[in-house]
Amino acid sequence: DKINEETKAALDNKLYTKELDQLLQEWVQKKPKDLIESSSAYGFGESDHSQLGLSSSSPEPVALQAFHALQPHKIFLGDDCSFVMQENGLVYAIGCGFNGRLGIDSDESTSSFKEIQRGPPFKLIACSKGGNGHALAIDTNGALWSWGDGDNGKLGQGGTSRTIRPYKISSDDQQFVHVACGPNHSVAVDTYGLAYAWGEIGGKICQETEHDVKKPYPVQFDDLTKIKMASCSLEQTFLVSEDGKKIWAFGASGPCLGTYWFGETYTPMEISMTHEPIVKIDSGDRFTICIDNEGKLYGWGTEPNLSLDESYGKNISSDEDISAFFIDIAAGKDFALALTKDYQVWSIGLSPQNGRTDEPEKWKPIEQFSDGEVKFIAAGANHAIVYYPPFADAPAVPLVPPEYEPLKQVPAESLRLRVQILNKFSKYLSASLPLINFENEKKIQQIARSVVQTSVKTKLLDIYLKATSEDETGDNVSLNRYLAEVSKNKSLFAQAADQMIEKTSDRLRQKERAWSTEFIGEAATDAGGPYNEAISRITDELNSGLTPCLQICPNGKAGIGANQDRLIVKPGASVRSLRLFKFLGMLFGIAIRTHHPMSLFLAPPFWKQLVGDRLTALDLKAVDEPFFKLLDCLKEMKDSGVDEDTFLDFLDRVPDSFPPLLQEDGTKLHLKLENIALYSELAIAKKLSESEAEFKSIREGMDLVVPLGNLSLFTATEMEKLICGDEKIDWDLLKQNTDQYLSGYDEVLEWLWDILKNELSVEEGMLFLRFVWGRTRLPKNPSDWGNNFQISSMDERPFDDYLPKSATCSFNLYLPRYSSREILLKRLRTAISFTSTIENDEYSRRELDLDALNRAALEEDEE
Repeated sequence: DKINEETKAALDNKLYTKELDQLLQEWVQKKPKDLIESSSAYGFGESDHSQLGLSSSSPEPVALQAFHALQPHKIFLGDDCSFVMQENGLVYAIGCGFNGRLGIDSDESTSSFKEIQRGPPFKLIACSKGGNGHALAIDTNGALWSWGDGDNGKLGQGGTSRTIRPYKISSDDQQFVHVACGPNHSVAVDTYGLAYAWGEIGGKICQETEHDVKKPYPVQFDDLTKIKMASCSLEQTFLVSEDGKKIWAFGASGPCLGTYWFGETYTPMEISMTHEPIVKIDSGDRFTICIDNEGKLYGWGTEPNLSLDESYGKNISSDEDISAFFIDIAAGKDFALALTKDYQVWSIGLSPQNGRTDEPEKWKPIEQFSDGEVKFIAAGANHAIVYYPPFADAPAVPLVPPEYEPLKQVPAESLRLRVQILNKFSKYLSASLPLINFENEKKIQQIARSVVQTSVKTKLLDIYLKATSEDETGDNVSLNRYLAEVSKNKSLFAQAADQMIEKTSDRLRQKERAWSTEFIGEAATDAGGPYNEAISRITDELNSGLTPCLQICPNGKAGIGANQDRLIVKPGASVRSLRLFKFLGMLFGIAIRTHHPMSLFLAPPFWKQLVGDRLTALDLKAVDEPFFKLLDCLKEMKDSGVDEDTFLDFLDRVPDSFPPLLQEDGTKLHLKLENIALYSELAIAKKLSESEAEFKSIREGMDLVVPLGNLSLFTATEMEKLICGDEKIDWDLLKQNTDQYLSGYDEVLEWLWDILKNELSVEEGMLFLRFVWGRTRLPKNPSDWGNNFQISSMDERPFDDYLPKSATCSFNLYLPRYSSREILLKRLRTAISFTSTIENDEYSRRELDLDALNRAALEEDEE
């Protein structure tokens, strides 16, 4: 009864209909900053293994676009590696992959985020800050998982082997709430308050044994003490009691243990220190810090850089006269961060390599983070991240854009909260989605399509695609570009269709390339470049409107209304054309399966029809205003009172504009003055359904490559993104995932990125991608690229006389050391505009019988 009006509106499922929820989700997808409070990540420290998403280390805080793009819910940092957890429990890893510490099914390092594949979503991760790297995690069911280096049995899997993917180590009846990792041992706490430890001996795991403990072993207490959290340093373990009033320690003795006990202790000892209930504890190699519920900061250990030279339980807040109220802490290997209630970030122990040079042994605020509401902090072995949401860009109340006009009927103050509610519901529903047969549950399908987050749908789709994709390249397809130029019926699209249309589904489910391309009369060997070029050329043909499948919409032909540059289906297809529509669907499926977007410019109603949504007159008007102007003309004539003779005279002057229409009873309706309203209604209905056969063929082709059941939850907007990607290229994302193999080019590289971001149009950006890669769209997830973009030096001289070169198979740009920005811009525009062949391929017409080809083309056209 205390709920406010804004919340009431956001929770009202009668006010927010299924259609409005879907429209709201589409708005979030296209313009997330309008409705989701944007977030920013800043990092500093070492990035030798790209653990910060940077190609080099940074002593000063810099924006981390790769982290920002994932919209983290939590961030966990380890030894040269980083993990991002989203609100839906999906986890992504980046950095050093040695010994499988990333958990990405590989021990290779990665400079772009890769998703960790496993069962239920994770809710907590802990990773070591040394010891060759390992990690623990707790999923949403409370199960315990581990991966990485297995020395000393610290993975708890019963052996010492490494594990490159998450492995469940708890039994089905166990549930855990907290985990901690030291370099060589691990600790976990279950829902009953029992602590378990395993790994290297030496007192750290409470076992007087000569052997490592390789499975979780309960920590023995003299009483019934219950534990709520734990922390691990290099040779010590710390446990905090359930009420937070006691801290227990065991392991190697001395200041690092926080006690005056000398000699290893195998029994937990209480640290003698006056404090209020502890709310968080964290450890580096040789020190530990914690905060209580009054915001006071404590520490102990033997780390001189932290003013903890043999400290046995120091009240840092009092001893150093710090009046700040701390709400969060994060310990690196030999440095620490703390977050105040006023959202200031304090640090100690930072070296010149990871952030600070002035008095590193004293706690001080980091000036760069003095403004903004910091959400949380994270520290790895030698790197750190500060994450906070800036609100300056978004208005207090969202302004509904014209394209989402129906949402104006709900209170604007409730929109952002409704998005949060939908996201929560999506998270709960996602666990059940794989169990539902949507062919039999159409109502649930429609609800799920409206409210389930795109990331959840994409996750389920990716699981299916990964399980059913083939690694080898598909069958060979021979394409003749010269023949495509001289014969309108022998386009590359038609040539590829003739060779692929009869393929069975098992020959169409390749992971990277659906076929191997041979350009007849050209020298290229397909290592990826020719295939990319073939897809780009076929896409160009489809966009031209000259194929039997697609045409520019009537608005475009008349030069009026919206979507003038967009394509729609050509209705009334022949049997031959229906086969081409089927191949178009196959190309859509291939684009989804290979993550190779097609830069098609299709009108919004096309996507609605493709996913089976009902079209309305408004959808039709968005592409065919001339049709409605004709109908309006008829209505105006009737309303103006014209006589029958005048009306018939008008029809005689436009004989093909108003043909007879078939009615439900099978009779034909001829347009007359008295039946204008009925005729208009039938004409609109006919227009809305006239492409059903074509879309049926498209879906049939898609189903061969990606079964439609796996796509049934995607909305029209989401389907467009799956198949066509984003028109606008994210240059920051590309820069974050670029390897630069050149020296002395700092100024040239600065010019290049500035030109790409600020000088090139959308079309020129697509030409640039095509020049260096053979593609025209940049997939949103860098893991779908195959490899990073590479920039290499070009030695030909004089530099200014040469155009840049590329290698599309390896996604490589070869760049001369130009003397000015103006020359670079001029040469780059020339290269991307006029260099249409791939690599060093020469279109060798002397290998072709041109006379024979011309005769064949002429005969084909005549036929």
